[in-house]
Amino acid sequence: MSKPVVETLGPETTAAWQAWQAMNVSKDNYFSLLQALDEKYKNSGSPSIAENLKLEQLLGEHDQKVKRFTQAMAAVTNPEAKQQLLELLKSAAGNKGRH
Repeated sequence: MSKPVVETLGPETTAAWQAWQAMNVSKDNYFSLLQALDEKYKNSGSPSIAENLKLEQLLGEHDQKVKRFTQAMAAVTNPEAKQQLLELLKSAAGNKGRH
């Protein structure tokens, strides 16, 4: 039986894959809170200062994760490794939409 694709990634490709995963977690955290606040205040009221600060913090964390991912992707210079990573990202993005 062959190894899963993730186990065959080189160091730069692994770093980009991990950065992509972290970026998705931060995006999910931000949008989960945004959705919860939208639901909480949909009939009346508005988020508190603390809630808005938490949203701002989560968005800042996500921005940092996006920058790390962009840098990690740029570090993958081997064409075969880049193709392998792109296929993995495409597959992961497709699977995420199914959950």
